[in-house]
Amino acid sequence: MARKARIDIANYFYHVIARGQRKNPLFFSNEDREEFIAILKDLLKIFDILIYAFAIMGNHFHLLLYRGESSLSQFLKKLDTRYAIHFNKKYGTTGHVFQDRPKSFIILDNKYLGNSIKYIHLNPEKAGMVGNYNEYLYSSAKCYNDNINCEIVTKLKIFSGETGVLKYREFMKQEGSDSLIMYEDAIGTEELYKKLEKRERGRNNSYKG
Repeated sequence: MARKARIDIANYFYHVIARGQRKNPLFFSNEDREEFIAILKDLLKIFDILIYAFAIMGNHFHLLLYRGESSLSQFLKKLDTRYAIHFNKKYGTTGHVFQDRPKSFIILDNKYLGNSIKYIHLNPEKAGMVGNYNEYLYSSAKCYNDNINCEIVTKLKIFSGETGVLKYREFMKQEGSDSLIMYEDAIGTEELYKKLEKRERGRNNSYKG
């Protein structure tokens, strides 16, 4: 059966998740995580893509991306290929490093952006890697919670500046605010998904790629 094509539409946010082959570790050390961040930094220079949140775990990673005019598929392919080359060379392995291609979920309504950021930032805490999400070094949580600049992160406007920090901290305390409504390969309702599909198919034949 042919693999389902990825939704890859300009000017939308996407929640991206990728896992190691057979759920094996992708990152054995902080040096691996640093290398991954360095690759992201390089790719941001050549792709019209912005990162709004990230968490680099043990056997997977999360990214909240905004796709401009560059292809999301090409960006993720470059990211996976470059990191896989690093991984195989460092650990003397061969073959696939990732479990299939990264999953990407288009965000159909910007009201879900805060929920996606919270979901990503809470990931290390829920996995038991730290006692508090803000302690984790390899996520963008500190960029938002402590109002510091992260080189690869563009902050969501509502959470930017001193006032934004307070809004972010309050939002992180709200119960259930990390829940994500999912439909197919999207974050949003079935109604919003079908509206997008109808509009994009009417506009051109490259709805997915």
